[in-house]
Amino acid sequence: MLADVILDAARTCTQLAGCADALGQRLVSLGIQPVSRCDDITMVPKGRYGIMLPYFRKHGQDAHLAESMMKQTVSIQVSLDYTDEADMVEKCRVATLLGPFMGAMFAASPISEGRLNGHASRRLEIWRHTDGNRCGPLHLALQPDFGFEAYARHALGVPMMFRRLHDESLVAARARPFPQPGQPYPRDDDGDAPASLMDWELHLTGIFTDVRVKRHIEIRVADACGQRLAFAVPAFLVGILYHPEARAAARAMLEEQIAPQDLDPLMAEVAANGLEARLRGTAIRDIAAELVRLADGGLRAREQEGSERAGSARLLEPLLERVVDGRGSLAEELLTAWEGRLQRDPVALCQAYGMSQDQAAQLEDELRTQLGAADQDVS
Repeated sequence: MLADVILDAARTCTQLAGCADALGQRLVSLGIQPVSRCDDITMVPKGRYGIMLPYFRKHGQDAHLAESMMKQTVSIQVSLDYTDEADMVEKCRVATLLGPFMGAMFAASPISEGRLNGHASRRLEIWRHTDGNRCGPLHLALQPDFGFEAYARHALGVPMMFRRLHDESLVAARARPFPQPGQPYPRDDDGDAPASLMDWELHLTGIFTDVRVKRHIEIRVADACGQRLAFAVPAFLVGILYHPEARAAARAMLEEQIAPQDLDPLMAEVAANGLEARLRGTAIRDIAAELVRLADGGLRAREQEGSERAGSARLLEPLLERVVDGRGSLAEELLTAWEGRLQRDPVALCQAYGMSQDQAAQLEDELRTQLGAADQDVS
């Protein structure tokens, strides 16, 4: 159930906040690191990152912000299951159409390198300029022949960034296409090596579309947006994608509003203007509000049928307040605070929007009470 996942995540956040407190640091959940220049941030010491950055610089399509992606951005990734191919297709199609509206609702990165950056979601703008070969909306999901085979053929056509050797180390794959079934890698300094299922799964991790398919569906379009609002991201998706009537209503509404060729320019507009973006004269804010209402109805229906724990729909309250009741996105709040009470001070921003262990534990306790799990151990 959604509630169990949320409570487990809340407990993990409390533990992480405790680790940060012990180090004299503060966890700040925003879509972009708000203080440091990209050049001043050390790359995470992870083997694949040492391959990815040179790859983007040499082979990436419009990849001039790839280093910023790797060092500065933070998103919320939600993983959803599917029961069969038809279920995967339907969820991916609707999730792809939801993408721009989620980007607007959860925009939370207007401040970076200690100043305003001109975007509601700088993170989305950075991802738009990371590698057009492997990033952006999953346009394929809107095609009538979309399915497992179509996605596999799409992935086969994406240049490889890395591959795994016999000793489990990673090496650069030199932007070759993934070998067709039964074909070895071309000979190079490492010799021939037949492609394996492990190689294929590794290759899929290097495809960064907003919606991507593995043994599950990953949706990765929302900015990190503060712990309380962050929990509304999976609640929103479950309310729409796991309830047939809500999903059908969302698909009908969005297909009427969005043509496939609208996705890329709409994402650019959303990155810049968030909920103030417009789609052929229609305010994104108005469409987003209707989508939140659909998600709320879907979650409440799932509660009634016993698919979700009572109180799960309340996870959407922060989103209802911001989008339906007109409080505005976190990006809008940050812009007002930056020019007002924060006095354009990045340290004040981190203090105001960071979370200590005590604050995280308090939120965790509130959620456990709200979801009727105060006396249960969630693992």
